[in-house]
Amino acid sequence: MTHQTCSSLSTSIECDEFREPLATDTPPSPLQSQLLTTINQSALLLDLPLELIQSILGLCDYSTLLVLAQVDMLLNAEATQIILTRELGSWSSQKFSISHDTPHRDSILAALYIRQGAKYALTDFDYSFEDSKCFRRQGAAITRFLDNHVTSIDCLKLDLASAQAGSWAEASSARSKLIMLLEAALAKGCQHVDLRGDICCCIPHSLKPIGGDLSSPPTPPPPPPFFLDSAPTLNKLTLETSPTLDPFLLPHMLALLRSQSPTLRNLKIYQSKPLPINYYDDFFLAVSLPSLETFKVTYKLSDDQPTSSSNFECIFDFLTRHPSVQKVKFHNEYPYFDPKYRSAGTDRFLPNLKILHASAQVVYSLLQYAKVFSNLEHVCIMVPYKDNWRYEQVNNALIALGSRKNDSSTCGKSSIHLELRVCFDTDFCMWLSFNHILNQDASPVQYLKRVETLTVNTKGASGMLTMETLITVVAWAGMFPNLRWLRLDDKSSRTDEVEEVIRDERFVDCLKENVPLLERCSVGDWDWVK
Repeated sequence: MTHQTCSSLSTSIECDEFREPLATDTPPSPLQSQLLTTINQSALLLDLPLELIQSILGLCDYSTLLVLAQVDMLLNAEATQIILTRELGSWSSQKFSISHDTPHRDSILAALYIRQGAKYALTDFDYSFEDSKCFRRQGAAITRFLDNHVTSIDCLKLDLASAQAGSWAEASSARSKLIMLLEAALAKGCQHVDLRGDICCCIPHSLKPIGGDLSSPPTPPPPPPFFLDSAPTLNKLTLETSPTLDPFLLPHMLALLRSQSPTLRNLKIYQSKPLPINYYDDFFLAVSLPSLETFKVTYKLSDDQPTSSSNFECIFDFLTRHPSVQKVKFHNEYPYFDPKYRSAGTDRFLPNLKILHASAQVVYSLLQYAKVFSNLEHVCIMVPYKDNWRYEQVNNALIALGSRKNDSSTCGKSSIHLELRVCFDTDFCMWLSFNHILNQDASPVQYLKRVETLTVNTKGASGMLTMETLITVVAWAGMFPNLRWLRLDDKSSRTDEVEEVIRDERFVDCLKENVPLLERCSVGDWDWVK
């Protein structure tokens, strides 16, 4: 049997910073050491049947397998296959998902890197880092993998280390490695970047820099010319990290957005921890994305920060500068919006918006302007569970939506999908009963003639779908003048009684009687079509 050697391979892929081998494992046992010596001196192992070679390799640890992968092309293919199969199961050359609890991640990266003849057209690469040190080491390895073995990548997802860097030098090194990793992905045509976790590229503001002062951290240096050579390929950017807008990382994020602005259509920002308001101001005032169509934002305020509309002016300024936006989703409780906010420009606010997800207060405030959102097709009202005034705000939002019927030329002629995200509890049923079903003449629902699809779901809330809720919602649905499709898209469990009732033909008869124009009803996975 003739085998091709691959002596140029190296398993000691070193990190410039730590000079540690990428794939670390326990030292080979005496038996494995003897096996390696035998392999280097003769072709004994290579003359064995393939099945026996595979059995022998199956007894080896990762360090031994990675060394064997340097000896011969056959051993390279078999040894790296064993490593990847052990850790990733039935892995695909197009999709890799390596989580926090995946062991031997260094060995996995080494196997991917030294696997001969492998070129990957990735649809999804999802990697979770354990800590800051792992990020600096493994991030560099992923960059090399993208540079040398990947022909294209559609989606890059990184769950970044939860522990922050321990020094200014380490933070700077981590930032550089993150930028180089992103550049490598963009060079391969990456269309979606998703950054999650508490990124380790930033420094806690309580940390005193060398020669610095606790009360005044050093001014962020001017950004290096990263991303200037990155061709615009990015379609979607998701920033689900806390310090993404930190002044020390912000210049890089802005450079990324500038280079990708011609193609970026979807921007999602989720900040899980409070940050100073000026961080958001600096970000939203500097960003310009002429092709943006979808914008989602969630951020937290600390307890000592006021929740006034002035805190969110930067967001509305940003949206005013982006008339191309077609979908907006705010956090279910924020932003607070003052109806008097720059009323002079509201006629030109988001003329192409089709989908709005927001709290009842925001929906009510924005829909008061008759010419705003003339192309609106989907309104999702998110009801905070702990807000004592939540249902009063929902009523106000429904009134504002219904009042737009007066001017069809400016308020649109297409049908509307109304969605209510709420907790299925007793308070919800009481609100529907006393404010709508038992008081139909005063209910704003009678004016919602454009609503042809109604969705009531528990996504993001709690509660169980009971018979009381089911009966109440069906009765409420009958009040909509032109309702065609009723959806109870519950994400929680249903009682056995509900399961039995929705599969009874008499339930369909009840639907037809209460909602004469109804053509379809969906309750979870149960679906009825007229």
